[in-house]
Amino acid sequence: MSPSPSPPSAPARIRIQVTDARRVRIKPTSTSQRSLRAYFSQPVDRFCTLPGVSLRREEDDSADGGVIDRGRFILTVPPVGFFNMLSVTPTVTCTATQSPGESVRVESSDCNLTGRPANLIDVVNNCFVFSASTDIDFDDESRHLCISGTIDVDVVPPPPFDVFPARVLKTTGEAVLGTATAALHRIFMSSLRADYEAFDTEYEVQQN
Repeated sequence: MSPSPSPPSAPARIRIQVTDARRVRIKPTSTSQRSLRAYFSQPVDRFCTLPGVSLRREEDDSADGGVIDRGRFILTVPPVGFFNMLSVTPTVTCTATQSPGESVRVESSDCNLTGRPANLIDVVNNCFVFSASTDIDFDDESRHLCISGTIDVDVVPPPPFDVFPARVLKTTGEAVLGTATAALHRIFMSSLRADYEAFDTEYEVQQN
């Protein structure tokens, strides 16, 4: 009697991690050292609704017809593609917390993909675990605004991606996520600098 065939091995889990950190210099003024701390004491919504950043507050309708603020933000990332087989638009639900006068942290473990082909998108959404964190702060000695972020994705590649070597999938995933993250950070930092410098101008007038 021939031995029973071995069961197929489980698909390998791949971990994709990208980090991005950048700084932008701000114009020094007579009040900038104090105004930086005042700026980072503004309501957290100010940092999450800057021009060019697709963040919006998550709100639900209540039973009495009002609006419930869940204290979360929704970020829509520009579409990205994989191997000319998949085009996805990630939607990330995140929370933003603040250390007044010091920093803002944005965190998420909730990412949902939309795109095409729809049947493959549905499969992919059930194949990965996502986490991300971003810190926004400043260096008042060198007059820089700073941002640093990390994204971790654990994924079990579904067909047809499971035919590719894990190394190829990991390298491609990190390249795609890294490019998207860097682009988002560049846009955000440009808006952040413009918003801070407008705030600093008003602050300087108020102090004099």
